[in-house]
Amino acid sequence: GMDIAFKNLIYDYYSKDLSKKVKSAMRMKQKDGGYVSCCLYGYKVLPKEKHKMVIDPETAPIVRRVFEDIIAGKSTTQVARELNAEGVLTPMEYKGIHRKNQPEKKMLWTHQRILEMLGNIKYTGCMVNLKTTTVSYKVHKLIRKPEEEWSIVPNAQEAIIDENTWLRVQEL
Repeated sequence: GMDIAFKNLIYDYYSKDLSKKVKSAMRMKQKDGGYVSCCLYGYKVLPKEKHKMVIDPETAPIVRRVFEDIIAGKSTTQVARELNAEGVLTPMEYKGIHRKNQPEKKMLWTHQRILEMLGNIKYTGCMVNLKTTTVSYKVHKLIRKPEEEWSIVPNAQEAIIDENTWLRVQEL
């Protein structure tokens, strides 16, 4: 029984050490302006460099249109209805087509999805990382960090919309 307990202790120490190293490497990439999670709608992954996003010519015009419609005075619900009526693919459907795993039912644009898009500063070219952390390598519960601790790197990728447009939409 002692050797099993000792082996478990060694494995636990190894897991903890490995977790620290992986977390450290990811934080360095994030502080340099690289993205490490899923690619934002309107962008696609740069084929040769997987931590860089470039503008997707298929979806970026939709993002611009959403911002322009809000500035023109439309509500988020109106914008969502128009996109649904025109059959514009939602971010989930678009991602599914490229990954070749279509969702089983038709996805719809929603008021909430439009609000998330409008509130995302990454569309201005900034990369915002390190917004959450975990309790430990064993407990995967996410804890939201205060804004002062976020890593914000301006001009990390090409902007889909300019900062003035984003600020105007935030006012509205």
